[in-house]
Amino acid sequence: MDMIDKWAVNELQLFISSDYQLYHGQQLSIEKNLTKRWEKGTYKPNLAVKLWLYLADAGARKYKIEIPNSDVKFTKPIRTAAAAEMEEDFRKELEQK
Repeated sequence: MDMIDKWAVNELQLFISSDYQLYHGQQLSIEKNLTKRWEKGTYKPNLAVKLWLYLADAGARKYKIEIPNSDVKFTKPIRTAAAAEMEEDFRKELEQK
């Protein structure tokens, strides 16, 4: 991943984390779902990335609406990388509990 892609991944993650609707509308339910799976012992990182990808897709759509003049293109690889990083960060939080 080159620097511009890494920047786009970080831009998408920052946008998602600072958006009230995305946080309360999707992120909290994803975290609740994955926490239950973690506690049951049925947590699968590859499936968790798919859940985070739904959030990344929603974030990319909302970014395009709210910042229409932006040149940033959140391609599928960028959204997938953002989802994978969100999964990894959340899994690390779960491991520390």
